Amino acid sequence: MSDRPYDCLDGLNVLVADDNPHIRKLVTTLLTALGRPGSVEEACCGDCALDILATKPVDVAIVDWRMEPVNGIELVRAIREQERARRLPVIMMSGYAGPDHMADMRDAGADAVLTKPLGLRRFAATVAAAARRA
Repeated sequence: MSDRPYDCLDGLNVLVADDNPHIRKLVTTLLTALGRPGSVEEACCGDCALDILATKPVDVAIVDWRMEPVNGIELVRAIREQERARRLPVIMMSGYAGPDHMADMRDAGADAVLTKPLGLRRFAATVAAAARRA
């Protein structure tokens, strides 16, 4: 067994899409603290995230729900419509944790949901599970 429990993140190319620059920085910092990702691409909106997906390798996407003009639900649906990204593990983040919101995110195609504020253990476990599927 590895002495680094999150070595599955090593070399992982991650897309972080959130309109809040502080959340993007937090997620990037958490990823680099847990492992040695190959790259972390930050997108400030859904359109920017789609541009990154079209031009760069991405193994896992971490997407906020509340973004403009393309929100996270719309982004995940667009990802699922693309042949090359259809199986991409997508983790959605939201400050809204009600059952309807959770169902909306799952129905859109999210593989996992993280609620804000982000807890380190849950974040690490969720990203590691997505990395293993990548």
